[in-house]
Amino acid sequence: MTNTMRRNRERFCYLFAIILIQFDYQKCSYTHAFTAVSKHSSSKCTNHHEGHQVIQYQQSLSSVVEGTNKYVKEKYDCVEGLLEIMLKEKNDLEETKIKLQANRYPHPYHNTINKRRRKRDTLIERIRYCQKFEELFGLFHNHNMKYNDNNQERILSILQHHHISFFWNQASRFLYNREEYQKMIQHKNYQYEVFFQPLVKQTIQAFDSSKETAAVATADPRSVAGTVYAIAKISSRINNNNDRRSRRGKNRFLLNVENEEGLWNVLEKNIIDHIIATTAKDDNNNTAIFIQKQFSPQDCANILWSFAKLGRKSDRLFDVMTDQLLSLATKGRGSVAADDDASIIGEESFNSQDIAKIVWSYAKVDHHNDSSSSSSKKKKLLFDALSQIAIQEIKTFNSKELANMLWAYAKVGYSSTSSAKKLFDVASELIILQSGQFRNSQTIANTMWAYAKIIGDHSSSLSSYHPRVFDVLSKAAIKQIHTFNSQALANIVWACTKVGHNSPELFDAVSREAAKKINGFSSQSLANMIWAYAKVIPIEGHSANLKKQLFDAAAQSAIQRIDTFKPQELSNMLWSYVKSGHSAPELFDAAALQSTRSLKKVKYSPQTISNMVWAYAKAGHSAPELFDSISQVAIKQMNVFNSQTISNTVWAYTKSGHSAPDLFDAASQYAIEKVDTFTSQNLANTVWAYATVEHSAPDLFDAVSQSAIKRDLLKSFNSQAISNTVWAYTKAGHRAPELFDAASQSAIEQIDGFNPQAISNTVWAYTKAGHAAPELFDAVIESKASKSHQSKLLPLNHYNGERTKIFTS
Repeated sequence: MTNTMRRNRERFCYLFAIILIQFDYQKCSYTHAFTAVSKHSSSKCTNHHEGHQVIQYQQSLSSVVEGTNKYVKEKYDCVEGLLEIMLKEKNDLEETKIKLQANRYPHPYHNTINKRRRKRDTLIERIRYCQKFEELFGLFHNHNMKYNDNNQERILSILQHHHISFFWNQASRFLYNREEYQKMIQHKNYQYEVFFQPLVKQTIQAFDSSKETAAVATADPRSVAGTVYAIAKISSRINNNNDRRSRRGKNRFLLNVENEEGLWNVLEKNIIDHIIATTAKDDNNNTAIFIQKQFSPQDCANILWSFAKLGRKSDRLFDVMTDQLLSLATKGRGSVAADDDASIIGEESFNSQDIAKIVWSYAKVDHHNDSSSSSSKKKKLLFDALSQIAIQEIKTFNSKELANMLWAYAKVGYSSTSSAKKLFDVASELIILQSGQFRNSQTIANTMWAYAKIIGDHSSSLSSYHPRVFDVLSKAAIKQIHTFNSQALANIVWACTKVGHNSPELFDAVSREAAKKINGFSSQSLANMIWAYAKVIPIEGHSANLKKQLFDAAAQSAIQRIDTFKPQELSNMLWSYVKSGHSAPELFDAAALQSTRSLKKVKYSPQTISNMVWAYAKAGHSAPELFDSISQVAIKQMNVFNSQTISNTVWAYTKSGHSAPDLFDAASQYAIEKVDTFTSQNLANTVWAYATVEHSAPDLFDAVSQSAIKRDLLKSFNSQAISNTVWAYTKAGHRAPELFDAASQSAIEQIDGFNPQAISNTVWAYTKAGHAAPELFDAVIESKASKSHQSKLLPLNHYNGERTKIFTS
């Protein structure tokens, strides 16, 4: 078909449809319409060819029109009857509507109160029926300003709290519509000026409880909660879409709108005043709640979520909310016994979403984690009460709510109570049964992190369900690994490493995906992920090549932004590379330079210092400037070093060959004070370090010898520790006969565990010190190491009448 024929056909059909619409169907048939179209089409034809085409269409359609004309006439009577029925039903609906309106306002006298109520409801309905931002803005603009008494000037009109709540909620609903949100972004300056800025002023005006016009005494709690919740959603939506990195810092509201801080202060004060005004203390000093005008559990959950989402930590607000929620959960009974199930009688008011939001909010703002404070004790009671309710309603939780709740309990550290442990157990059953619902990467990562946290803290209470939970979640993560962001990837491998869950497929999948998204990792996430791969025991099936590629990519990414790493994150990174045996000299150089600079500005913890110098010493990477700087800092903080950090630090300086006599003097002094806290390995490493660098510390050697004998530690020394200890005492020229006797007995019991070097050092030490140990020497001769190295044995004279042989070094 040519383009000309197509255009003529479209023209004919279009005219036919238009005339059908304009004609009266009761007086005109399809034939009349067809005739009119034919005449009109013929008159519009510009040439003979086009006119011939129209005639062809007329002939082809004439038979169809003649057949349908009769059919339409027959059916028209039925259509007419249907219209009459519809009109009748419409009249009935009008009558019903009038009756409903009469029932809605039954008062016979149309006084001022009812007029105000009807006006209010009319405005609310108009807000609800707005379909676009423009309609909402126009409606608000008309009601935001009014004329003064002289009708000459428009002034600010004070809206009621319920109007404001509906405006905010409707705006929030539009913001989560993609099309409306894009329109708003395109005209954001206009939107702020016309809608948000005046609405903020109206909100402050209506909810400021310090003014006589305040709505605190008359406002519906749901209006207050709804307003706060809507503002938080709007703020989160705008900030998250304009700057993804703002999630790491404090979110701002509506992009620098005026009176931002004043708005939240007013809302916070209004909520606190409202709770105080509707609560009281009974004779037992327990919180009781008046039935009228109280916040429901859903209102409390939305308020707490809003403040936590925007990072607004208000201890006063969370404290009063704790009292109210605890009273709601126990229905006015106040403080209850943690394990008293019968006391939880208000649980029907809390649904799964409320519980998840409440505990998530407390955990997010890290509210009162000091166990000694009264607020913390009340919060613990609240968490325990909510855990009992959650156990009963566990089947109503969806995957996101369940993940957020478990994450919160693990974050605040309240997972040790009996009800919390039971909650994790019943949640495990639900996760296993409903594993198909875990399709969101953040949900999977949060759940695995929560279980790893409680298992790491309370390994003795490990449930048989927990390993199956990790199996289920690992399989779910592998299927959708491409949807995981950097934080989620780091969390799942950290969790698996923490609980010892071996999943080669998961670690391979994370390696591939993390290498692609390596620049999206934060410094903490990158350090945690590398730590997980270094800490995990090598498992069969895990690709060493993938791990190497990941470590190479992580090192390059870390070098480019080395100044963003905190001291602990950097020391963990270096420790991980050494532990995994992966060489990264460029990373170590960059870290040394950055740490040397930051030591003057940032306080390094003892653990960070010891890990860092240990990593450089173990890797054999020279960093003299860094070691000098760390030595000065460590001397000032040596009083807070524990046995592990003291031992690791002096060992690292000795291993790297870096002289630090002042550091060794300070370490010796505090090591003597804490010598009874040293483990056998710590004691052996410490005396070995001092003997190797030939730093005199006789008091330290005496203290180590006495502590080891008093605590009977020699039995727990391994072969390397025994060898290093007796070698160190002999090398330092410090006599300790009781220590040598105890070490001899321990060495005999585990002589087959000594390697040739350890046997050589041990025998040399006893011989050089002149300490008789014939039984030890006989055991050495009969040991497997001795027999397997006969070619290296040299015959010596008898020592104290006994035959002795020692190894050459």
